[in-house]
Amino acid sequence: MNNQQQIKSIENILENLKKVLDETLWEGDPNLYTSDRMLLPWIEEDAEYEIKKLKLSKDKEVFYLQKLHNLFGEYSDANPYLKRKKRSNKK
Repeated sequence: MNNQQQIKSIENILENLKKVLDETLWEGDPNLYTSDRMLLPWIEEDAEYEIKKLKLSKDKEVFYLQKLHNLFGEYSDANPYLKRKKRSNKK
């Protein structure tokens, strides 16, 4: 898969996630225990795996994983940029 195809795939992943997030955050009662918002960490994780399967360079991967994290905002379970910075500070 060439670079343009990888970027197009990532953009599709992120656009689809925006739609899912809009539906999840605006529909239903957020105070219910069974709220769809409880699924957001799993949705985010699935998108992470989709991005990692594209085998991007490390810098691009971190960039797009950070974009993913930004989409989920306060509902995110992970922040790959901060994890990477912590590892590099330990060296």
